[in-house]
Amino acid sequence: MSLKEYREYMIFYKSLIDSNRDINVMNKNRVRVLILLPFLTLLGCTAPKSEIKGKVASANEQSCINEFKALKNIDPASYVIYQQQFSKVNQAYEVYRTNSLNVNKDSKEILGMQLNNKLKLICARVKDASFKNMEKRSQEINSL
Repeated sequence: MSLKEYREYMIFYKSLIDSNRDINVMNKNRVRVLILLPFLTLLGCTAPKSEIKGKVASANEQSCINEFKALKNIDPASYVIYQQQFSKVNQAYEVYRTNSLNVNKDSKEILGMQLNNKLKLICARVKDASFKNMEKRSQEINSL
């Protein structure tokens, strides 16, 4: 993970924290610790990515954050569900971090990839829920 990717990763998670003021202090501290996880475990393991890829990832992360914030107002029930899912991923990152010295590198790599994929999946679910809600509202307006 390059330094630029790590910074984008940090911005993404800090934005998630800021978008949800209801998370208690303990969870905030846990997420802050988890922000450092990829940097500490993966720094220098990969070649630097191109500038374009970094910008695309950043745009995708920002889009997820914006959709998540919007979901809080347009579909509070879905917001709570996805908030819980994000929290579970963060808890899994904590397990990953605390056990990273005790497991082999293949296990760490697999778990890291699974956590990143799960994060992407939750973002896709958030975007889908937001889109479906807006589509429903649009249909209600069209039926007037």
